[in-house]
Amino acid sequence: MARFFVLVLCFCSGFAQAGQYHVCTDAAGKRSFQDKPCPAGAVAALGGVPDRPGEFDSLTAQERAALIKAQFSGWDGSHIALVEHVKTLMNDPASFEHVKTQYWDKGDYLLVQMSFRGENGFGGVVRDSASALVRLDGVVLQFIDQ
Repeated sequence: MARFFVLVLCFCSGFAQAGQYHVCTDAAGKRSFQDKPCPAGAVAALGGVPDRPGEFDSLTAQERAALIKAQFSGWDGSHIALVEHVKTLMNDPASFEHVKTQYWDKGDYLLVQMSFRGENGFGGVVRDSASALVRLDGVVLQFIDQ
């Protein structure tokens, strides 16, 4: 199965096409993911994930919504696969606390961004975030911002 992720550094000028997004990094180093070009002064990249495009085109709107909803926890709204991946990278996985998850439907995949808290190596609680590109059936294509 061929999968690939393209990341091209540039200064945005409105070139996002279907299945692509802008990754913007501001002067403070904070990343955001947008359909629109990045604000002036932000470093930008354009990414896209054409992994099996059109695979889910035959789904009805109700089936599509159910497929997406099944990927998220009914309790706190976190993306189940992203939480599991983050916990494998944490110093103390038992200290994981979900803060917020949001996602953007990009047609053939979702862009999922999650904020969470956990203990660092010194026992202090820190806030962090992680992002991933995920197919509509829940398969993680690429972890982005970990």
